[in-house]
Amino acid sequence: MPAGLDGNPDPDTSRLREQVLDAIVERSLGVAGRPLLVGVDGRSGSGKSTFADELARTFTARGEPAVIRSTTDSFHNPREVRYRRGAKSPEGYYFDSFNVAAIRRELLDPVKSGSGRYRSAVFDEPSDMPVEEEPARVHPAAVLVFDGLFLHRPELLGYWDVSVLLVGDDRALRDTVAWAERETRSSGRHLFFWSLWWWSHARRYVEGWSIYESECNPARSATFVVDNNDFVAPYFV
Repeated sequence: MPAGLDGNPDPDTSRLREQVLDAIVERSLGVAGRPLLVGVDGRSGSGKSTFADELARTFTARGEPAVIRSTTDSFHNPREVRYRRGAKSPEGYYFDSFNVAAIRRELLDPVKSGSGRYRSAVFDEPSDMPVEEEPARVHPAAVLVFDGLFLHRPELLGYWDVSVLLVGDDRALRDTVAWAERETRSSGRHLFFWSLWWWSHARRYVEGWSIYESECNPARSATFVVDNNDFVAPYFV
């Protein structure tokens, strides 16, 4: 699996979900010209990776010959950069998590141009090491499906022909509660302990996303806003 691509390989599906995916692909294919760049944005836990994987498969099923799949998680900064403001810093989460210059230089600019060579990954976050990926030649009819955090920030906003903002706050909260309950059972510590521990660490992510929303208003910039709280029944907001 390429660095950062960790969507559910066997996701829940339904006719409603297929209709949402089909509508986004239909709108995307209506954009004049190629290559085509599609961004899938959303806070951590909103289901971006799985949604983008399904979107890429839908493009392929529609006969697109050169679908590229990548993510911001393949362009992390090294840990010393990500946490230079502190491991719990919301500002560090927004400003320092990703190598935005590398996303543009190695992937978005070459794909957007329709020529030259691109790299879909440059860094592996778990090992904190660069990825030695051989550059690939851009197909003139390429479709890039790119997911990740903060895609409607000023440095990236102009690249997307079509963009999606996933809303999944309720589902992410349910996942957090389920995680805390599992940790309580396995460790023997009280649920209250894990709730405090989670919040002390989650401040980085919750407040970091709030900085992004305040500065960039992604819901206003996105082509589509999709409520993804229920995987089998997503809907356009």
